[in-house]
Formats: sequence, C-alpha cells, structure tokens
Amino acid sequence: MLFLKDPMFLTDSAFLKSPRRIETLGLIMGLCLLVYTLGQQELRQTLKRMKTGVKNQLAPLTDRPTLRWIFQCFQSIHVFYMQGVKQISNLTNERYSLLV
Repeated sequence: MLFLKDPMFLTDSAFLKSPRRIETLGLIMGLCLLVYTLGQQELRQTLKRMKTGVKNQLAPLTDRPTLRWIFQCFQSIHVFYMQGVKQISNLTNERYSLLV
C-alpha cells in the first residue's frame, strides 16, 4: 500500500467524515487495485507468451514490467483530430515498439 503515500495519488485531498463514505472509498480503492492487478497480470502473461519484453528503467528488457511503468511510458502521448485527421503527438520509435 505504499502507493497511498505517492503524491500523484492525491489521497491527501480527500476529506471524508462519515463512516459510510470512508467505507465506499475503501471499496472503490479495492476495486481499482483489482483492475490494476488484473491488467498487470495480463500484460506479463502476454509478454511471456510472445517471448518478448519491454525496456525497464535501467534499459534491459524485462517480461515483468509494472503497469505503472507502462503508464509512465505513454503518459505524454496525445491523440487529437486536426481538420478531421487523426494526429498522434510524442509517439517515439521506442514508445511505438511497446505497442507492436
């Protein structure tokens, strides 16, 4: 549960007073962790099945990346439409190789 201390998680901005709302937040957080874990497991199984990997923070390939690392790799990519044409910004060859 170290992610709760991460400033990106923004839990310090949630002020809940009623026990029912605290329970609801706990339930939502639990469901989010379940979805996150299932996504990470699916990613890792797919990488093993394809006998490939992705670069980790230290550059060697790994078949056990965290989903957070994958999200960070793609966080600056933007898809937008200009004059009806789909455009993608900040998609480098390295990021593209993660998609293929």
